[in-house]
Amino acid sequence: MFQLRYQDHIYRQAQDFQNQEIDLPEFAQAAFLFCKAWLTGAEQFSQKTSGSTGTPKQITISRDQMLASAKATGDFFSARSDWKLLCCLNPQYIAGKMMLVRAMLWDCEIELVAPSSNPILEVL
Repeated sequence: MFQLRYQDHIYRQAQDFQNQEIDLPEFAQAAFLFCKAWLTGAEQFSQKTSGSTGTPKQITISRDQMLASAKATGDFFSARSDWKLLCCLNPQYIAGKMMLVRAMLWDCEIELVAPSSNPILEVL
């Protein structure tokens, strides 16, 4: 079953994410807002590009595009629901959002930690 773990709390359903983003660091706010939108069926997600090939701009990514990407990754790695994932990428960016999508699609547990140069220290 999908569950997001953050600071010794577990969140599973859309209502678990309601009003939880207050007083959280930005990366956690982004994760909670995204999970709430995803779990309530949002079909489009606005995302700023990195700007690595030009000026950053807002783009729209569909739920279907994100699902297709997560499914392909899951197929490649033979993903299983008993896996425990780590989201140490900022969910304000697409890489962090995709970690959350993978956990939701694969029905896995995912631990959310602050992005850092050595994130594994936070879960040991």
